[in-house]
Amino acid sequence: MSNGTFNIDAELADLQTELDTAKDFVRWNPPAGSYDCLIDKVVQASQEKDGTTFPVYKPFFKILEADDLDGDTFSRWFGFTPGKGRKFQLVELMALARAINNGEEVGTIKDAVDLLIGASDAADVIVGVTVSYRQYGTPDDEGHLKTACNFTYKAVATASA
Repeated sequence: MSNGTFNIDAELADLQTELDTAKDFVRWNPPAGSYDCLIDKVVQASQEKDGTTFPVYKPFFKILEADDLDGDTFSRWFGFTPGKGRKFQLVELMALARAINNGEEVGTIKDAVDLLIGASDAADVIVGVTVSYRQYGTPDDEGHLKTACNFTYKAVATASA
């Protein structure tokens, strides 16, 4: 409220902006399978953990020509949190960059990030993404195991090719 008046249009616009930002952090993964995907966008941010700030890259993949999933979007989070899991994310980022680079190796992490951002900006880069799931860990009290989602990537083409 400002000066005794309430501007519902402004409030709704603010809520829409908040929703649009929140969508960048929603996680959904498609069922196990292989999909041709357009690299739709990349969200770049930084995060802090235990006094250390590190970069985060979150590419969004738009599924192409997959019946019920056509046009659905999922994402992968590359947050280079210090610790044992970081090396796996770095290797996966390099695999994604190799797919973006038509199967050619990429020399540095900076090159990989530049390729990822460039693919998002180009809006025509398609990669093959295979999604698989595995269960691990010790069963909880109900007998459930944790489930991890794994991604692998392969070069496909560009929409303009």
